[in-house]
Parts: sequence; structure tokens; C-alpha cells
Amino acid sequence: MPTEDARVFGLLYVDPAHTAHANLAASSQDPLAVYLACATLVARSAKACGESFTLLTNNAKALLAIADGLETEPINIEEIEFNVDVPKGIPFYQAHHKLSVLEALSKGHLGRRAALVDIDTFFLKPISQQMPAAGVVAYDITQFVPASYTASLDTLIGEGRGRRWYGGEFIAGSTSDFSQLWDAIRSLLPRYFSQVRDYPHIGDETIVSAALNRLAEQWGSVADAGSCQLIGRWWSSRTEAAYPPLASFRDTAVLHLPSDKPILAQLGKDWNGRSSLYADYRGAVAARVRLRQAANGILNAIKRQNLCAPRMGG
Repeated sequence: MPTEDARVFGLLYVDPAHTAHANLAASSQDPLAVYLACATLVARSAKACGESFTLLTNNAKALLAIADGLETEPINIEEIEFNVDVPKGIPFYQAHHKLSVLEALSKGHLGRRAALVDIDTFFLKPISQQMPAAGVVAYDITQFVPASYTASLDTLIGEGRGRRWYGGEFIAGSTSDFSQLWDAIRSLLPRYFSQVRDYPHIGDETIVSAALNRLAEQWGSVADAGSCQLIGRWWSSRTEAAYPPLASFRDTAVLHLPSDKPILAQLGKDWNGRSSLYADYRGAVAARVRLRQAANGILNAIKRQNLCAPRMGG
């Protein structure tokens, strides 16, 4: 994919009625300010790698007012229409507005080729060096999610084998690719929203994964952004799934860090643009990793003790 044809976008949807945000603990900080500072880090790191980044929103005025108070480097903010009617009160309310961005991408409003990334990320390399020449590229995280996630897709698209689950942090393709994806999503929307609370995972990942699985039946496959080293998801907090160590993502273009939004926000303000952003993040998160390792040791010891304890009964 030629670099000049690739535009990189993120999303920050503003709704004062929905102040709860995924993987962001309640604090005295304004969540929008935290997310905007995170987006600043995405923009600055993308620029350092020779990529463009634009933050999409429904309320540019509100974000620009917050940006003035952050005293950070200005970033491109673009207001677009959000046409998908997302039911109020559902979990991951803001994230579901990503569906409207996919619709805009399908109509060519945002360029001929584009990538949509979550804003709790940063760039280590340009994505253009590792992007397949054609087709939708999505992040296959099937090995890290419960089997109930992929099984739930059958309620949307019918029974099938080899279902895959795709993370919501990265998707890329051409206008034509997104047009086919949007057609598949649009056909599933009524059923999805009517039974949304029945799914083991509630969020845009469910319906996008369902649509991609349906398209994979036509296309043969969907290119995996993880295998292409376009993106990697890593948690500094404890998770049920065993994720690879942070060092394994050193050569990945974009690093997704969903449990570290406050750290990324601070880096968005403090990073000097010259030092290794990977090293700066690793240093900032080191204390949390040591705490997680200590907690894992204690929990594993408790599990071993419970397994070895004598069982009572007849």
C-alpha cells in the first residue's frame, strides 16, 4: 500500500451522558482529556514514522477546547456525521460509534485507503512498510478470547467452522474493501442490536467479527494484522489469557496498550519526540509489571495449595 494513499484515523466520540469508558478507571481526571492526550501521542508517534493521523469526532469544538488546556502539540481533528443509531445505555456505547466511521470509509469520504486504529496506541514503525497491497486487514485475536466469543457469532451469521475473532483496535483497507464490509455489517445491524445483551462480549468487535467471517467465506481469508506485524495488543494488568511478553512486539508497527491509558496520556504530553518511545513506555510501566508478576506468583501459589489440599467427603 503506498504511503501517500494511506490515511490513519482514530475515533473520540463525545457524549456527556455516557462518561464511563472501557479500561479507564474512575478518577479526578476528565476522561476526554485523558483520551485526547492519548490521541496526541498517536499523532506525534505516527508523524515521527512518516504517517498522517486524524482524530475523528462528533464534536470538534469540545475537543479543541480541551486541547487548549492540555498545552500539547496540536493534532488534526475532523468532525464527521455519525449515522448509525446506537442504543443509549448499552456497554461500550462510544466504541459502537466506530460503525459510523466504517460507513464513512466505505463511501470514500476519508480517502481511497485508510486505517482505523484505537487511540490507546502508539506507532513504532510506519504501517505502509508492512501493509498488504490489497484486501481488508484486521487483527485476529481468536487465540486470546474465550471460545464462547466465536461460538456466539453463529447467532448472527449461522453455523460455520473456523470462526475467527477480530480485535477492534486495527482495521485497514481500500474504499472498495470497506464498502463490502459495511454492506455485511448493515445487513446484521437489526439482529445485532435486538439481541446485543445476550452476547458474551458486547462491543463493536462482535458485529465486525461476524461481518468479516461472512466475507471470509467469499474472499477465502482476511489478512491478519498481527501476522503482518502491523499491531500487537499487550496488557500490563493481569489477564485470563496468556499474552506474549512486551518484548515480542518490539518490531510491531503499532502497539496497543488498553490498560495503560493514563500512562499513554502522560507520554502524549511529555515525550520529547527524540527518545525511544518504546523504552520510555517500558520504563513508565515497569512498576505495574513487577506488581503483576508478584500478584501472579501469589495467586499461582494459592492455586497449587488448593490443588494439593486433602479433600473431605464420603
